[in-house]
Amino acid sequence: MKKTIFLLVFSFLYFITLPSCESTSDQHAGPPSKKQQTALPPSTGSRCEILVVCTEHLWNSRALIPLKNELLRPQPGLPQPEPYFSILRVDPVNFKNVIQRNKAVIIIEESDTTTFQWKSNAFSKPQQLALFTYSDLRQLYVLTARHRSEIFSRFREQDLNFTRRTLLTSGAKWKKATEEESIRLLMPQGYTEVVKKNNLSIFFAQSSKTHHVIMVYTRPWDPESHLLNEWEIIAIRDSLTRIHTQSSRPGSYTMVDTSITPLSQTINFNGSLAIEMRGLYKSVNDFLGGPFYSIAIFDEKNRRIILLDAFLQAVGLNKRNMLFEMESVLKSAEF
Repeated sequence: MKKTIFLLVFSFLYFITLPSCESTSDQHAGPPSKKQQTALPPSTGSRCEILVVCTEHLWNSRALIPLKNELLRPQPGLPQPEPYFSILRVDPVNFKNVIQRNKAVIIIEESDTTTFQWKSNAFSKPQQLALFTYSDLRQLYVLTARHRSEIFSRFREQDLNFTRRTLLTSGAKWKKATEEESIRLLMPQGYTEVVKKNNLSIFFAQSSKTHHVIMVYTRPWDPESHLLNEWEIIAIRDSLTRIHTQSSRPGSYTMVDTSITPLSQTINFNGSLAIEMRGLYKSVNDFLGGPFYSIAIFDEKNRRIILLDAFLQAVGLNKRNMLFEMESVLKSAEF
């Protein structure tokens, strides 16, 4: 019954003149009582998946263009287009029983008022439910445009927490990285530490079709000096992979593919300034490659830079969910 809808919609101006009398509510619904929480079944659903409850006519209308564009935009740094989220749509009449237990739900229903609110653990636990009500499609368009970024961020954070819980229940262990052992990561089963030095650890996992590499590197840094930019971070990364990622072909190694500019942004990593980067890597003197995700953390307290890198090879397979799991491993870092 589930059908993944992968729809890339390009936004355009819609209803230039809109009424100003809309009534919206951004307040989160109050939490269920402890008794209600205890009785709730566990939530279901997959990583990077959202269940949308609305009619087919509404789903195909212009009113949901802002929301669909936000959730279904292609994730950067992947060799083939994949959206940030997979959307499962169900008609309201079928939203019952086990379907209600999905961990991430958006309900859009017609009403006398136009409102938006969050409900936590409404039908299962843990669960995040975004509820839109509307009396006019033009007002719904405005409302989804207003809250699309919030919805994206909240479901993205939920997926990180969901992935960490899944890793813990499937046997992941906290692993200390580098010989100084001042950094630890929640490492999934199957990873082997193939390099361990005073300031460098490399973990490797493989299956018949995939190769996963996670790298942790530290180097001194003076907080009074300049912050490294993206290209300086890439140069450091390439100097490490040139030595430590040689394949069976003589002289082969991996490096960032700069023909496609990596996407970077500044983030807050547990109170420290950091640069997050996504892009593609390639193999020199070989034909392999794939996506990478990295975080460069400026650790002022310990006067060092922490470089966390994950890169993936999975020829012919969808890579979004695998790379997202590796991202959650890097974001579990404690130091």
